[in-house]
Amino acid sequence: MKYIRTKNGIYEVVEDNNKEWGKQIVVKFPKNLNMKLADVKDQILKQADTIEELCDGFYATENSCWEKDYYLFGNKDFEYFKDFAKDFPNGFARGFIATDKGLLFVAKMNEKGELELI
Repeated sequence: MKYIRTKNGIYEVVEDNNKEWGKQIVVKFPKNLNMKLADVKDQILKQADTIEELCDGFYATENSCWEKDYYLFGNKDFEYFKDFAKDFPNGFARGFIATDKGLLFVAKMNEKGELELI
């Protein structure tokens, strides 16, 4: 397990310990802060080795202007999304999770065509 998903986002796991008093992990939060999550069984919804496995879907547009055409892809369409996003070198390509408040962008595509956490 390299990444976990909670209802609030996707986080990189930097340490995974089993303690006698309960399982504890350390995750990397934005701004490179490390914070311990205790009792993770109540917080982890999914765990995976890649970010794309934890996204609900992917969003791409020709540029960052919201008024232009945009395209949504399901979480099983990552390879197609990667190829599609290459056609928009100045575009906006993001992985998202769906929340009760709308889409939460959690990852962006880098120059290598890989997702990295925002």
